[in-house]
Amino acid sequence: MKKRFISLMIFLWSMNVFAELSFNEKLEKAKSGLSGYQTLVGVAYHIGTEVDQNYSEAAKWLTLASEQNDEMAQWLLGMMYINGLGVKEDPQKAFSLFLKSAELGYAKGEFQTGRLLYLGLGVKQDYKKAVEWFLKAAKKDNALSQLFLGAAYRKGNGVKKDKVKSAQWYKLSAENGDSSAQYMIAMCYEGGSGIVRDINLAYKWYQISAKQGYADSNYRMGNFYYYGEVVEKDFKEAIKFYKRAAKLRNLNALLDLGVIFYEGKIVEKDLKKSFDYFKQGADLGDYQCQFNVGICYDYGRGVKQDFEEAINWYLKAADQGDVKAYFNLGVNYFEGRGVIKDLKKSYEWHKKAADKGHEPSKRIIKNWVHE
Repeated sequence: MKKRFISLMIFLWSMNVFAELSFNEKLEKAKSGLSGYQTLVGVAYHIGTEVDQNYSEAAKWLTLASEQNDEMAQWLLGMMYINGLGVKEDPQKAFSLFLKSAELGYAKGEFQTGRLLYLGLGVKQDYKKAVEWFLKAAKKDNALSQLFLGAAYRKGNGVKKDKVKSAQWYKLSAENGDSSAQYMIAMCYEGGSGIVRDINLAYKWYQISAKQGYADSNYRMGNFYYYGEVVEKDFKEAIKFYKRAAKLRNLNALLDLGVIFYEGKIVEKDLKKSFDYFKQGADLGDYQCQFNVGICYDYGRGVKQDFEEAINWYLKAADQGDVKAYFNLGVNYFEGRGVIKDLKKSYEWHKKAADKGHEPSKRIIKNWVHE
């Protein structure tokens, strides 16, 4: 996604610069040492519009232009070093290029310099310096810098924590089209964080963000229709948004769809679909989905019964602290289902669950102790 976004930006740039020239004419001018044309040729190789895509060739020409202080070439070459396109991935080299671009006043270079400082990628982490670069780019309407400033003020990274300023930066970024910022300002409106609570404006921004394909916003839109907030309750519409979010790997949507098809209350019950959604979420690391996949294998719901697989998935969920997985492992070890019967391990799993307040396990431990 990131690569396509970068390619789109530079494609639009190249369409408006020297559009009347053929690629061969640009190449000849690039060979003569003109940095603008070297950048243009690098862009062409990067996106593969006028010539076959070739990242190595793109890097070669962008390097030549960078050495002549072409700020866009420095930025784009830095992106190639970050992503390992045509060059060996090298965050330190990327930071050096971004910094050069930033010092020439290029907004995208300023943002990337700030981003790497903020994340401590290729350079020692320094929130304060990061914020300084974000502010420079933000004044040039760089939406991503405005987004990061919103996060910095929300968390107090490099600046004093300030919910009002955080919301202001998120709103500016949202108005400049950033889907993540649109989601964040929607959350601010929904929760009244740094701004007057307004559920209708929250809905508006979630909707705008969802249309841009932002996963979390699609999930929130599904919730609006599921619970009948702002809009009339509509389960069909809710499931449509949940499915969109699920395709974008939203874990909450995958879990909810699994539950919806498992229960069969608002759709026709379909245990196979339920298992598929749980499995997708489980593979992405969601502990609740991992537990539910264990249940499906344990009882043969939507998949062939397999006690050993059930144990594997319970263990994955347990590794993330899932109390229900502790309990089920205790039961399975007690009964010898999917594992060799082991009362000691059964006790240990129930004890872990009990220590976290799981009532059935607390009762089991109490009775176990008094036997």
